[in-house]
Amino acid sequence: MDSLPASAAVDDPLRLDDALEGMLVVDLSQGIAGPYCAALLGELGARVIKVEPPGGDWARRAGGSVGSSSAIFETFNRGKQGIVLDLKSAAGLADAKRLLRQADVVVENARVGAMARLGLGYPELAAENERLVCVSVSGFGQSGPYAARAATDTVMQAFTGIAMAAGNNGQPARLRLAIVDVVTGLYASQAATAALMKQLRTGRGRWIDVNLTHAMAALQAYRIADILANGPAPDTEAFAIVGLYRARDGVFSISAASDAQVCAALVALGCEAMLAPDGPFSTAAERRQHQQRLRQEVARAVETRALDDCTRALEQVQVPCQAVLDYTRFLADPQVVSMGLFERIRTADGTGMPAVRMPGLEPGRRGDSRSPALDEHAAQLRAQYFLEKQ
Repeated sequence: MDSLPASAAVDDPLRLDDALEGMLVVDLSQGIAGPYCAALLGELGARVIKVEPPGGDWARRAGGSVGSSSAIFETFNRGKQGIVLDLKSAAGLADAKRLLRQADVVVENARVGAMARLGLGYPELAAENERLVCVSVSGFGQSGPYAARAATDTVMQAFTGIAMAAGNNGQPARLRLAIVDVVTGLYASQAATAALMKQLRTGRGRWIDVNLTHAMAALQAYRIADILANGPAPDTEAFAIVGLYRARDGVFSISAASDAQVCAALVALGCEAMLAPDGPFSTAAERRQHQQRLRQEVARAVETRALDDCTRALEQVQVPCQAVLDYTRFLADPQVVSMGLFERIRTADGTGMPAVRMPGLEPGRRGDSRSPALDEHAAQLRAQYFLEKQ
């Protein structure tokens, strides 16, 4: 980690990390999806105020620790200023309303109906600040039979078919990655940015409903369309032999993107006999129809070979392939190092950790790129926005 470059500001008037400069985002959300949406707006230059309840965002205590915080919280709350407001108290609620009267965007992921019960529903907020863009992140949307249900990443992987898509042999599997929350945060930030562009032209904000269900439907749209058109096909890939294979000293992937590449890969790996005219894999249609059996035979052919021999042979015939890396090897890979993808940041208590800038942004950051300690900026924010002392 210490070999990672430290973040450094770069003076360039055409940089994108000040595109939303002057915009104020109030992040009332917790967890991943909502906070990530707000953090991405912050990476584009918006000022983001992280409002937490007295006990803090539950993500501070989720997953593996990084110093006194967590990797989840530190990753999805970078660059924000922090204040604690108890929205269940009259004073805290009044302070939140003062902030929102001056905000351009508010992001929230409370249970459906909770914001309205607090007097923070969009109609009430828009009556006092017509420029406000309100982003509501929910699990199942704002209406329907499941609207009030609790929704977590694991629940939504099960509900939206992700678990079946990730499994093998018809058995579901859970991705140990918060893909549902992360992708929803991306969609939410995109919608919020579009609403801000409208706000600049019209002077009016709007309410945006971004939910985990919709996000996962969009993510899997091509796969859903394929299965509805052609029927379920467990373990069937777009092209035969696509997948992971274990060599003598490691695992590698083959990602043939045409039947011609399938044939080239088989020859390169010494499996040309599998293409015999009188065999079961003699045509493209047969290779695709019997691809599970073909993959098994390829697996047997490469299991005693060195990984580097396999990948070099495939690269020579221009078939996409890659040794499987863990995160440590990924960070140390010369390509990743040359791209400057990771930078070293320090958390509020001084613990070092790697961080990744928003794709599309240039290296180097303006301002403070770490996450706030709980209530860290309370004095400054109370003075600036005329909030009550609590």
